[in-house]
Amino acid sequence: SAASDVYKRQTNAYVPSPLCGPSRAALMTGRYPQRFGIYNNADVKAAGLPVEENVLANNFRKAGYRTGAVGKWHLTKGEKKASYKLAQHPLDRGFDFFFGFDRSGTPYYDSKILELNRKPVKAEGYLTDQLTNNAIDFINQDKSKPFFLYMAYNAVHGPLNKAAPKEYQAPFNSGDRYLDYFYSYLYALDQGVAKIIKQLDSNGQLDNTIIMFLSDNGAPGGKPFPLPANAPFTGYKGQVWQGGTRVPVVIWGPKALVNGGRVDDAVISSMDLMPTALAVAGAGLPGNLDGNNLLPKLKKAEEDDRQLFWASQLSHHWGFIRDAKGKKIDDKSTAEPAWAVRSGEWMLRYWADSKKAELFDVSTDHAEHLDIANKHPQVVKQLT
Repeated sequence: SAASDVYKRQTNAYVPSPLCGPSRAALMTGRYPQRFGIYNNADVKAAGLPVEENVLANNFRKAGYRTGAVGKWHLTKGEKKASYKLAQHPLDRGFDFFFGFDRSGTPYYDSKILELNRKPVKAEGYLTDQLTNNAIDFINQDKSKPFFLYMAYNAVHGPLNKAAPKEYQAPFNSGDRYLDYFYSYLYALDQGVAKIIKQLDSNGQLDNTIIMFLSDNGAPGGKPFPLPANAPFTGYKGQVWQGGTRVPVVIWGPKALVNGGRVDDAVISSMDLMPTALAVAGAGLPGNLDGNNLLPKLKKAEEDDRQLFWASQLSHHWGFIRDAKGKKIDDKSTAEPAWAVRSGEWMLRYWADSKKAELFDVSTDHAEHLDIANKHPQVVKQLT
């Protein structure tokens, strides 16, 4: 009931990549993924998150926190079943506890790639519930020490091929099976978050906990299923349009930290969340971060001239396409590069396939339909 007093919804929040692997690498390090050679999921598969990069869970652990990662990791080279033997495992990157998987996705039932710490384990029931239960187990392991939990649900990622349990599926009857699956997967995630919050409240920990909720990229496009789109924004997963990079972010916490019950349109990045949490914990921040400490903004709205950058690609169809001869092509690996800059109200993009820069005023043109590059050549030059 008190949540409305202490939450803050960010309406101008972005991830540094429209793809899950680079986006998670940036979240975990507080740094642009292009700094260490990760531009798409193929780079993650080929090299993983370089071991030279500091995962900020290390900083929590140094500050005396228990650290746990539950759910999707997707930062280890190769995406093989034996990934728990590699040096990029969560337990080697600053986490004391891990339950989950290390691929882009896995089935919601009977997953074959789940691990508990370094040991393969069997799937039990519906995966979203299993992840929630393991998160609660981690929280309850030691109530005498503060904790940091990275709770990475795979919902609402595909495959959307089986119904969620009846209690999640029953409220939805849109007339389309796959859309109802999507809604039920999302509802199950919501209920999982509610169970975790209830446990924190029961433990007497809720009033001393900050919760940050976000997505790692926009919804996919070009699929046969009628999934919710990214309106009013153009584009989708795999593209540096706002439909691929602009995400929901909600920050919830004690009144002493969050001047809540409000919407904030300041431009922020997912790279800001871990540095902010570390600042709340009183832990030291590395000096090489691209992410900012948002703690002053959580207490009081502040204007700034934040600039954000993207180095990614323009995937025309997220997944596989076929060329003129019918040959199957993995578009997410072969798509042309694209980059973008946001500075104030300006969003500049460059598409390598057309060798063209486009400029938009995203304060009014949310869908980026009106290219005004010809009217503002100096802005184009400056941002380029």
